[in-house]
Amino acid sequence: MNAMPPPIHVLLIDDNAADNYLHQIVLEKHEVETCVTVCESAERGRQAITSLDSKSLVLLDINMPSVTGWEFVASLDLRSTDFQSIIIVVLTTSINPQDRARADHIPAIKAFYEKPLSAEVLTEIFSKFFSEPRDQ
Repeated sequence: MNAMPPPIHVLLIDDNAADNYLHQIVLEKHEVETCVTVCESAERGRQAITSLDSKSLVLLDINMPSVTGWEFVASLDLRSTDFQSIIIVVLTTSINPQDRARADHIPAIKAFYEKPLSAEVLTEIFSKFFSEPRDQ
């Protein structure tokens, strides 16, 4: 009998409480087990990201007050082994093609999607980045 893989750690970094609530529901209902942490600011996200282990997912809004998602990514030392297994996905209301192009030129950002998070998009993210077995 195969053991269940450990849950995927998901860090939601978004200043919009309603979006976070909706995205948590989508994550909870998905067939892949997750452990979700919500941060309503990039500052809190910076603190929380240091506690992620194994391969983890960060769903990041780019349009936040104080510190933007762009500034959040720029502040991380992504060469550090602590961040090499973290998948950063932008999840935003922005439909500006310049934002998508900017994200495409930042190697740390692995994908760019418009809100709200759907089950289909989540399945795509998990299939693309978490299809191989995870450490237990």
